[in-house]
Amino acid sequence: MKTITLNRIVTIFAILVAVLYLFSIDFNSYAKNQIVNYLENLFGAKIEVASANVSLKNMFVEIKNLKIGDRKNKFLNLAGIDDISFKLKFKPLLSKKFVIDKLYVSGIKFHTLRKTSSKISMKNKISAFEDKNKFLKKLKEVEINAEKTVDSLPNIHVFVELQEKANSFSPHETLNVDWIECVNKIQDNYILLVSKMDTYYKIVNAINIEKQQKEMEDILIDIDKKKSDSSYLKLLNDKKNSIDETMENLKIFQTEINEHIAQYKASTKDITNEESLNLDVDNISGKILEQDFIFKNISEIIFKRYLLQKIEHVEYFMNIVKNVFAQNQILEDKNKGKSIRFPVKNGIPKTSISEIILSNITIGNTMPSSIALDGKITNAASDMAFASKPAEFIIKGNDENSNIKLSGFFNADKNNLLTVFLDIEGIPAKFLYPENTYYTPTLENFTAAIHSEFNLTDLDFTAQTQVTVKDFVSEAYHQKSLPDVVNMARNLWTSTNSIDIVFKIKTSKDAIIEESFTTNNDALLKQRFDAIISTTLGDIKEKIKREVVECFAIRKKDLDAEIEKYKTHIFSYIAIKQKIFADLSKNIDEILSV
Repeated sequence: MKTITLNRIVTIFAILVAVLYLFSIDFNSYAKNQIVNYLENLFGAKIEVASANVSLKNMFVEIKNLKIGDRKNKFLNLAGIDDISFKLKFKPLLSKKFVIDKLYVSGIKFHTLRKTSSKISMKNKISAFEDKNKFLKKLKEVEINAEKTVDSLPNIHVFVELQEKANSFSPHETLNVDWIECVNKIQDNYILLVSKMDTYYKIVNAINIEKQQKEMEDILIDIDKKKSDSSYLKLLNDKKNSIDETMENLKIFQTEINEHIAQYKASTKDITNEESLNLDVDNISGKILEQDFIFKNISEIIFKRYLLQKIEHVEYFMNIVKNVFAQNQILEDKNKGKSIRFPVKNGIPKTSISEIILSNITIGNTMPSSIALDGKITNAASDMAFASKPAEFIIKGNDENSNIKLSGFFNADKNNLLTVFLDIEGIPAKFLYPENTYYTPTLENFTAAIHSEFNLTDLDFTAQTQVTVKDFVSEAYHQKSLPDVVNMARNLWTSTNSIDIVFKIKTSKDAIIEESFTTNNDALLKQRFDAIISTTLGDIKEKIKREVVECFAIRKKDLDAEIEKYKTHIFSYIAIKQKIFADLSKNIDEILSV
């Protein structure tokens, strides 16, 4: 197609009008195709336009029934607009600029159903931001992880089965003694004590009484032969001292063995304290019941994925806005735009819009249908390098119960900073779309408030969202559930007066820098869940506890008896040797006295 520059527009304007009329060229159709082509490149999805009417005489443009497909869900429209209309100023065209005082946009609807697929072939098409933007991918990673955590919640139906099992449970038939840690501990202490007693027994056993007796007999024979030889008297004294030392060591052995036994008894005294006993019971019940009741971060699990999806939607639109209005390059002469070439391939011509009037905006199935939003955008430009001040916008609406306000600004001088504030009061809490779990409270009769701030630059994206469900009461239940499930959810959320959540996330182009989820509920909910589980498993755990105490007592009694038996054996052995050494010592005393 031949290139037509804006430099020639003024010259050929009258001729073009005449040609269009004379030869019936459908310029409206051409304009429609240009709009579709540009928006499909921008959104990466199917664009439909019912009609585009261009009046060259009045410089008036009107676009009817614009539908923008959702690139993720092919049977949804990301947005639909009933009517867009504006007038172009003729004089700025001479400076190669499109200038619009007021642009009217009405009948904006989000997330409406479509009958045909919104997917398009992106071959030879490059979305204005899709390939460059990594923020959405990072958000998606967090969303996938949040989805996985939903499946980690314990299945509530097992509580009914556990109660039935509790009535017929017999730990004696299913309990493995090796699972009882307190029994293992006392056995370890017993082995340590016995090893010490073995050492004493070996020392006592190594004392050679026969050798001592033989040495005494030899000395006495020599003395009998030589009578008063003083050297043999010294041998007798030395032998007596040696025997007395051995006898003293045997007494020390007895004392030390008694001390070791006393230490053993002291160390085993507190093995079955309440804390240790409960650990044993929890460990054994987990092995027998084969259930892992890990319950934490329930508010995060229930609400996080919804918040991420909303943040992702906001970031997606913010990227579109940033890429349409971003400062792409600084031109030397801000009074003149680039040459305009048709067909449009790489973006819209340089355009300045003083005010965009928005009316009759509805948010689809994510907000009450009774609220129609209105708003305006001021100081918008296709390249903010041509803007004298940041663009600003405000959109708001209300009904008798709810207020919605969306505001923000775009500043091209600060890394193309786009900031969005969202304040919502009094919307039905059901629009938070919590995860459908056994532990999710009904939000049907409650209202919520949402306060969010989003910042997007060329470098990073940050989001902070606070959600509050006020005047919450514990009528929580799960529809289409068993009575046990209803009771569980109701008991879990009882006495909860509000749900307060703050979610923050910050991403760069390469990584998730920061992520946090805080709530006033989860610690208390976990305590209540643990209490409910404790009650549900109470009978089973009590039986296990009694069995553990009994097993420990039996094992301790057996080990104590073994220790006493071994002690008696060693002490008897020592007593025999003490008696022999005492007789030898007495004989020496008698000889020395003569």
